[in-house]
Amino acid sequence: MMVLVAHYRRALLAPPDERFVLPVREWYAEAKTELFSEDQSTLDRALSYILIVAILAAVITTVFVIVVPKEGEHFTEFYILGEEEMAADYPDRFPAGTPPSL
Repeated sequence: MMVLVAHYRRALLAPPDERFVLPVREWYAEAKTELFSEDQSTLDRALSYILIVAILAAVITTVFVIVVPKEGEHFTEFYILGEEEMAADYPDRFPAGTPPSL
């Protein structure tokens, strides 16, 4: 929304010959002429179509990966540490009649 407001305000401030314009139509015409000229062979034309499909597939895949992130693993870690705060040296012998403590 703010881009449209900024574009409108800028259009009011600058004279028509100094306004910033993206020549999208010219870019499209140049790309079409370059990729699909009349003097191309059938192989060149087919490769141009394959190139366009590959670029579109890459863009769509990138957008999908960004929009739908992979969920990480969900688990809980539980472990018992010994007397030296390591996962080793657990007591393995308890005298009869005494309560064991870990």
